[in-house]
Amino acid sequence: MHELRNQSAIMVGSGLVFALSVIAVALSPNLVFGGAMVFVSGVSATVFGAITATYIQIATPHELRGRVMSLYTITLIGLPSLGALGVGALAESLGGAQGTPRAVLLGGAVLLVVMVVSAPRLLRAHPGEHPAAERRS
Repeated sequence: MHELRNQSAIMVGSGLVFALSVIAVALSPNLVFGGAMVFVSGVSATVFGAITATYIQIATPHELRGRVMSLYTITLIGLPSLGALGVGALAESLGGAQGTPRAVLLGGAVLLVVMVVSAPRLLRAHPGEHPAAERRS
């Protein structure tokens, strides 16, 4: 159980680092700093995604795991495309190519707010203790 709490903390931390690094990319004063922040955002997004997938698998009852992971995979493939469409539309409304940094900044800010708001719940969660599994016993 201690390892799961550590994973929750790493998941929240990597989500916060990802949000902050995306904001830093949008505010980047030069190419070198921006490139470094893109690298940091890629690493933190990978860590966040890996721990999230593990967390979902642990929290899901055995008989539903295949179905839940298929839905997770669909969202993993589909939602970034919808997000890109939304950020592109926002950038266009903010002035096209000149509005792109502001759109990325707004997206990073929204992600940061979501992570900060959901962090306490994620840190308290115990994925191995699924409420539905307790009701079946």
